[in-house]
Amino acid sequence: MAKVRTQIYLTEEQHQMLSKLSNEGKMPIAQIIRQAVNEYLSKISSKGNINPLSKIIALGESGESWGSLKHDEEIYGD
Repeated sequence: MAKVRTQIYLTEEQHQMLSKLSNEGKMPIAQIIRQAVNEYLSKISSKGNINPLSKIIALGESGESWGSLKHDEEIYGD
């Protein structure tokens, strides 16, 4: 499969952890990130919802007042 070049910014801690995983697993950081992205996309698409933010679209129109208090729960299901 063809790959598209992209750029991301990581925290120093994220980069250090990825470097450690890369060295331990003899795997490039890019491959670790691609695997993590695939797992994330698989997880959210299995819920039938590609974009977790779409759960809160028009939440304010419901008349419910708890939307601002429980938005993380609505988005991520926690």
